[in-house]
Amino acid sequence: MIRTAEFDNIVDRGMEALGFRNDGNGTSLTNYYQFMFAEKYNAQATFAQEGFPVNPNIPLSATWEQINATIRPYTMAARVDIDSDGPTKHTDGFSLKMGSLPTFKHEVPFDKKTVREKLLLAQEMGYISQNITNVIMDLMFMSSDSLIGGNYNTLLYMRDQIVSNKGKYVLDATNNPLGIPLEVDFGISASHIKTSTWYTEDTDGNVTQDAGVTSGTTNPITVLRKVKHDAEENDFCPTGHWEISKSTKDALVSMKYWRDMYTAAAHTDTTNIALLSAQAVDDDILTYIGRVIGAPIVVKDHKAQVEKFNTTTKKIEVTTLKSFVDGVMVYVPDGAIGDVQFSKPLALDMPCAKIGWYDGGRTLLRQTFNSDAMSMLVKSEFTGMVVPNKTQWMYYVTIKG
Repeated sequence: MIRTAEFDNIVDRGMEALGFRNDGNGTSLTNYYQFMFAEKYNAQATFAQEGFPVNPNIPLSATWEQINATIRPYTMAARVDIDSDGPTKHTDGFSLKMGSLPTFKHEVPFDKKTVREKLLLAQEMGYISQNITNVIMDLMFMSSDSLIGGNYNTLLYMRDQIVSNKGKYVLDATNNPLGIPLEVDFGISASHIKTSTWYTEDTDGNVTQDAGVTSGTTNPITVLRKVKHDAEENDFCPTGHWEISKSTKDALVSMKYWRDMYTAAAHTDTTNIALLSAQAVDDDILTYIGRVIGAPIVVKDHKAQVEKFNTTTKKIEVTTLKSFVDGVMVYVPDGAIGDVQFSKPLALDMPCAKIGWYDGGRTLLRQTFNSDAMSMLVKSEFTGMVVPNKTQWMYYVTIKG
């Protein structure tokens, strides 16, 4: 890998034209990323609203630690004599588990044909035009955007998998076909995992309400209210909400049990329940269910894409995966239920690569050039994991049979 002076000139000229230089804030590439993607990709805002703010600490050691969090209540003061200090408040939780942070990498090559044509054109003209520079910088923007966006999708997928898969995160041939496997279990109490079958669903997505719900043997409202009641009364769980996947939401609101109940409550002056039930708005039904069971329902509809090599067609295929497990309802506390922990990737200044940092030094991006192949790559690397810290207050009800 030898970076040519001609190519360096194109990138440096593009950076210079856009006003990005090496300075006290970082390299020209770091400044470029901070400016170009600051609004689109904000790790703290993105993951905080998902209940997992970014941990401000970036340790040198690539390890994660699961701290059992405690809610800071307004505990009463202690009576002491006038010359004594008061007792020190307890502020820390206790460590449940520790492990190694996984490393995630991917890269995007520039369009080789475009890069080659522009370099040959520059060689023929004897200089690098602004048009050539603009094309190269556009390619770099699109490649970098794909990588950073992919990193965020990686962590959002991890978040939803951990929350919906009973505290487990599993990387296997399905969701990590080009990488190495991993399995982490953050530990959910068996007493917090229940099954109450309300419906079945065929391969075409047709939902059939369970006979127990239809006959009244199974009462979904009672089931969910009891989970919430026991969480608050026995485990002193703070105020929370339910989380479900988009497919689970569609199944819930299609059940006759919920549609008829909502319609009867919304139209107390009619007996034509069947007609009005068919016309009811799905989102209104879901909001109503939340009011009836005493906690709102939040729909998680993140999707992730993975690339896999098809050994038959000899081509790379893209598969879309649902992040949140279908058929399960998860009760979790409002607010933060964990954090995203990172360590800083190792980066050395090398003549074959320009180095840039994003997410406050948590993501390493390297722009490299292969002069022999006349091709350019942007490579991304981060070492991090979503780590829940309120697993003692996470409750699961599997409702799909």
